[in-house]
Amino acid sequence: DGTESGVYDLVGNVWEWQTLMKLVDGKVMMPADNAIDLAESAWPDTGARYDSTVGTADGTGNGTGSGDIGDPVISDTITKYTGIPGSDTYDREAIIGGEAGFRSMTKKAGYNVPVSLVLAGLAPVTHLNGTYETDSMLKGAIWTRNYGVRLPLCGAAWYNATSCGLGALALATLRSHTGTTVGFRPAFLLA
Repeated sequence: DGTESGVYDLVGNVWEWQTLMKLVDGKVMMPADNAIDLAESAWPDTGARYDSTVGTADGTGNGTGSGDIGDPVISDTITKYTGIPGSDTYDREAIIGGEAGFRSMTKKAGYNVPVSLVLAGLAPVTHLNGTYETDSMLKGAIWTRNYGVRLPLCGAAWYNATSCGLGALALATLRSHTGTTVGFRPAFLLA
């Protein structure tokens, strides 16, 4: 909260790996609750998808190399892939940058975003019915690749100065990603 006795270094130092969620070709796969002992292969498809405002129906024709190819859209279908489904490349991604990125993410018209996505920090609370003051405070950009298997990172690293925050969400990273700007918060679990 910016005070000497407040929370410090919660975000903006390193990206933090998250657990119990993955994207498989844009499909959100995660347990219905905090079932830490549920095998990853058993994580159900939530029915939610990350579509893009730009791309192609089969992921071809988007060009190669890194770069922005539209904005992520929460939906129940994918109409535009930012890359070829099943591919583990680091080509195009859908991005909404800056501190308002995550909370600016749109949803498909008429789609009812599941509460579980909001509670998991995968969709802004404004996608639920009603007005919520807390969303105006949630800062951070969002990056998605709706092709291949991607695992979530949150918070952002020091070099993402204008895009870091509690809402910063990277759904663009492969399981094999390593680097000095990636960390995690260990948890002790009682059996």
